[in-house]
Amino acid sequence: PVRLAISPLDGYSTVENDYQPRLYRRLIKRNDGVWGPRDPVGVSGRIGLAIDCFDKTDASENLLAVYKLVLIVNGELRHTTEFNRFAFSETRLIELERDYAFYRRGEGLYHRLYKIHDLDIPNVNGDGVINTGNVDELPLDIKIVLSDAVGNESYVALSLVADSLSDDNRLIGGSTLLSPANWKPLEREHITVDLLNNYFRFYGPPGIEGFNLDGNLDLSLPVNNLGAGVVAAWIPPDNFGSKITVLSIGRNGEAFDKNEITLHRIKHDRDVEVTSDDGLMRAIVPSGSLYRTTWLRFIHEQTYEVPSKIESVYRIEPRDQPLAGRVKVSAKLDHVTSDDSLWGLYYFDRKRGWTFLGNEFEDGYYTGEAMSWEIFGLVNDDVAPNVRIVAPKTDTPVMANNLIIQAHVEDEISGLVAEDITLKIDGTEAPVEYDPPRDRILYSPLKPLSSGEHSFELMVKDRVGNTTTLVRQFIIH
Repeated sequence: PVRLAISPLDGYSTVENDYQPRLYRRLIKRNDGVWGPRDPVGVSGRIGLAIDCFDKTDASENLLAVYKLVLIVNGELRHTTEFNRFAFSETRLIELERDYAFYRRGEGLYHRLYKIHDLDIPNVNGDGVINTGNVDELPLDIKIVLSDAVGNESYVALSLVADSLSDDNRLIGGSTLLSPANWKPLEREHITVDLLNNYFRFYGPPGIEGFNLDGNLDLSLPVNNLGAGVVAAWIPPDNFGSKITVLSIGRNGEAFDKNEITLHRIKHDRDVEVTSDDGLMRAIVPSGSLYRTTWLRFIHEQTYEVPSKIESVYRIEPRDQPLAGRVKVSAKLDHVTSDDSLWGLYYFDRKRGWTFLGNEFEDGYYTGEAMSWEIFGLVNDDVAPNVRIVAPKTDTPVMANNLIIQAHVEDEISGLVAEDITLKIDGTEAPVEYDPPRDRILYSPLKPLSSGEHSFELMVKDRVGNTTTLVRQFIIH
């Protein structure tokens, strides 16, 4: 029950000749009880390890977090993480102790065995970055010690070798984090561009001899052949931030495919506002909202759009880098609409679908705050909330002491909030209890109502103002 990840930490480093992380989801358990990959792993440059693991107790099947992780390289202690304390105020720093990119891509919670961003993270000691150095210094023997709170230990061991040297006896194991279809709609560009650890990875089909970056620079990138395609890496200069065209170059020097991208450099210590090329999507990034300077990219996701229902859909990258604070995202329609109030800004959740962020309207933009980069878009909600009265029944008298008003309330698009649910009994407003997980409202009067006929009015309003109102008569014995 241990999984391992090995990541290149910059655009000069590789794992098995690729500029992206490699995951070993199924480690082999040796006769001595030590876990590890079946064969040595080929690397170059600066490498970081991460591990997904858990602990179990004898008395329960529940999975517990590991207590201590230790990284040893060639017999030298390089990194320790020990969970002896973690303050509530430091909760968001967990996104730095764990590999956020793996979590965002559905791979689980991997503990980093190295530090990033030069930030002090509680319970973490030692840099942990493995600089593989010259080929003569390899192989490197790696040992990872996992401990629980009472001192029981498990071990992971592996060997790092130079991936530039061919070895017919060494099998390449594991699998890559990225695939040609990852994070993209079904119709994907032939040249894929992904931002990893503040460098860009370019991937293209077989037969490409190199990539050329054209724009305000003219740069040729050599490629590594991966068999199923070719890959290259590029680290933008600090002062770069503009539109570039990525060209794939064939064997005869001809350019036969291209991908145009616009990069916006966002400094972590400055307030920055950036807008998509067509002006339909905007991001306002306050100082301190980023852990480090990065490059922002807007990608128009037309396959998500439905005219008059879902429009101005953009993916804002890098979605797998955590934010240190809230950012403001705004979008506008490319046409005039008759009812501005029904539109709102949403983000797309793979499990829940479109999720409401906000509908503050100013200068033609719908605005909301976000804690992560997502696929954002404008959604038109013209559907009123669904309301169904469960109790009391109209034709069944109720004992005064047993009166409970209960209703099922839900809204599939923008959603509901407690402040927009109103209950009036005989014209007097009553405090109603809203239970979102169960889509239920409840009310029980503190004092019994008098005998005879009564009525209540339930009004439910969604976040953009669509309203459903129901009135019911009931009888108290």
